[in-house]
Amino acid sequence: MLRFLHIKSLKSNIMLCFSVIFILVLCIIGVIGYSFFSKVLTNEILSNTEKIIDQTSSNIDLYFGQIKNLTQITASNYNIINALKEDENGQDSNLLFYNRRISDVLQQTKKFNLRIKDLIIIRRDGTCYNYSNSCVKEDYNFFEQDWFPKFDDKFAKVCFTGIHQQDYYVLDTNCEGSVASTVIPIMDYMDISRQFFAMLLCNLNINDVKELTKGAELGKTGFFLIIDKNNELVYNPTYYVFDEDFKENILTNLNSDSGQFISKHNKNHVLIVHKTSKITGWKIISIIPMKEILNPLNNIKSFTFILIIICVIIVIIVSILISRRITKPISLLIDKMVDIGRGDFDIKLYDDSTIEMEMLSSNIDIMIERINRLNRDIYSYKMKSKEAEIKALQSQINPHFLYNTLQSVKALALFKKTNDISKIVTLIGNMLRYAIYNSDELVNISSEIKHLSDYIKIQNYRYSNKFEYEVLAEIKLDQYKTLKLILQPIVENSIIHGLQENIKGLITINIFLHDNNVHLRIDDNGKGMSSEELQRIRSYINDTSQKDKSNSIGLKNVNERIKLKYGELYGVEIDSKLDIGTRVTIIIPQINS
Repeated sequence: MLRFLHIKSLKSNIMLCFSVIFILVLCIIGVIGYSFFSKVLTNEILSNTEKIIDQTSSNIDLYFGQIKNLTQITASNYNIINALKEDENGQDSNLLFYNRRISDVLQQTKKFNLRIKDLIIIRRDGTCYNYSNSCVKEDYNFFEQDWFPKFDDKFAKVCFTGIHQQDYYVLDTNCEGSVASTVIPIMDYMDISRQFFAMLLCNLNINDVKELTKGAELGKTGFFLIIDKNNELVYNPTYYVFDEDFKENILTNLNSDSGQFISKHNKNHVLIVHKTSKITGWKIISIIPMKEILNPLNNIKSFTFILIIICVIIVIIVSILISRRITKPISLLIDKMVDIGRGDFDIKLYDDSTIEMEMLSSNIDIMIERINRLNRDIYSYKMKSKEAEIKALQSQINPHFLYNTLQSVKALALFKKTNDISKIVTLIGNMLRYAIYNSDELVNISSEIKHLSDYIKIQNYRYSNKFEYEVLAEIKLDQYKTLKLILQPIVENSIIHGLQENIKGLITINIFLHDNNVHLRIDDNGKGMSSEELQRIRSYINDTSQKDKSNSIGLKNVNERIKLKYGELYGVEIDSKLDIGTRVTIIIPQINS
């Protein structure tokens, strides 16, 4: 992985490994912690919701239980049973009396429980016999209504109907709208035949159910629904509207007395918890949007994420500090090694911060000391070898030019030109004193030009003023230094090998500065060289492995002396064109006097 990321620094590797390991641990702990807390919180929400449902169901059962008991008591009232018996026997004399007694019982029952909206006694033919509120239509048959329950046994069971319209009153605005009802047979329990005489219909204010659910909070947007046995809504908040698909989904999952499931409504998921009332058999359903349930989880997720980010930052900072502490001795060792690589062998690497660093630095110090000793020995050997090589080159140059000069003196002696011989001998003395007795390797350029001038004067005696020379200097010659005896061999080559026999020769010496180097350029108008010969000469003077050739030994010696003294960037450059002339440029570093 580290190779893939191209991380080669030990510090970066330590920091990366430490950070990755701890970040992975933090992420794992964060995910596990979030999963645990989310599960605990979800279970807690479900538990609280179930408790609220149980409490609400208990309140509703208590409410409908009171209604049930009251309707059972009313249905078994002696006055009502006697009135119904008299009505069946056709004794009209007592009907008015019993009707008045029945009305009193119904009114007292309403007063006993104000949640009862009205009470109606229904004959066995389905028409109204008596009522506690507005006038009921005479031809209205309750038994023919879909909402009215069917009784198949002879037991006085209270039956709860679903929501239905109060369309059986003649006219009463107080009775408009839908109601839920309880129905119970009216029968004489002392009679073994258990024959019922009528039905008692008790209408309830369904809005009272809302009052019963008010204290039960299902978050900010949760609410209750109540569905009867026929899967019709008994209670639904007026502000909430849901589609048929959602209703169908709820009804499909209500196949047990209690339970919970998640459904989708308007692209939002909701949690549905339901329980069946023991009294009415209705389903009490709580609906809570999942967003509201998950909101605390989102807070936990945000808190966990922020905590992980903070921990990651702390881990990165700690990893940087730890990696820096571990790699600091190594970094210091590297810096010292860089200084040693630059030539400073006096630095000591010893570091006792750790046992490992102490052993490593001690051994490296020992190796550096040995290398330093070897370098001194090699340097001493090279310096002695270089000195010997330079002296050999100088000794090679001096006899060469002396031999040529003596040949010129010999020629003058043959012609008995004593005055010229005296001048030549004086010039030779000056040149020998400059070459032999001047022990300095570096001289002023002006001294080198004076030595060259003496040499050219001797050559003019030999060649009877057959050539001229001039010095063009852009710098002050006595302010810069050069190697001794580097111009004379070049000019000597120009005179002997370059100048044509039929044309008067001209040697021009230009001295100038370029790129912080001193350039000494010697031009002649001699016969020049072909490109093949020029390439051969260039190859010869720059190749130390080739043997000496007499016609170019001066150039080669000068080039090698300069390179030995100043390095490979300096030396002699040669250029020539056939029948035009030759240019030799000597490049040396700028050294002030």
